[in-house]
Amino acid sequence: MSIEENQKFKKELESASHTIKNLIVLKSQKSLELSSQLEVVKACSELYRKDVDWKAQQIAIKDAQLSELSRAFLKTTNFLVEKEKQKEQQENQFDGMIRAQFFNISTLIDRSYDVSKRMKLIGVEWELIVSTPYIDEIKYLSVFLRLAADSTPPSWSCSVFFSINLRSHNMDNPIFSWSSEESFQFNSICYIHGTKTFIAFEYLLDPLTGYVKNDSILLEVEVAAFPSKF
Repeated sequence: MSIEENQKFKKELESASHTIKNLIVLKSQKSLELSSQLEVVKACSELYRKDVDWKAQQIAIKDAQLSELSRAFLKTTNFLVEKEKQKEQQENQFDGMIRAQFFNISTLIDRSYDVSKRMKLIGVEWELIVSTPYIDEIKYLSVFLRLAADSTPPSWSCSVFFSINLRSHNMDNPIFSWSSEESFQFNSICYIHGTKTFIAFEYLLDPLTGYVKNDSILLEVEVAAFPSKF
């Protein structure tokens, strides 16, 4: 190789080396630029994630507050509805007393039943019925409250709570009572409710109880009625 060719090759080699260096510098700059952009993206992503988390927390808080408000609203609504029902019941409630005296109690076994005189309460007539059924070989006095259906409008209906009290003539002996555990519906079709086992007949006739005087008993029925139709 001549001197001229050698110098020419050397120049080309230097030029190629310079070009490669420039490429390396450019690549390094580009790599730094991309790294910087990547850091920016990472930072933006972290901010976005935090923003999403914060918004999710706010939504959860608002949902919890909304649920609490909904429960409070429902509780208040139920309270107001119940109060309104109680007010309506109080406005429509009729309390009263039905009294009846039954005679010849000792011979009641010879009759199928005995009926009291009719008494008017809340605009309709009522009567008490007593009888002496045997249940499990024990004789009882049964007491029933009966609506006088023949004098009651067909559309009339009434929910009734009632208690039956047997008065004692012996001041040392308390009143004998029976109370309905639930309300009974009285209307022109279903018009009689009570108890078959009000009191054992033997206990009723025991002189020590004082429930029978001059062969008669006094029954009182306390009524709390809620007419629904008239």
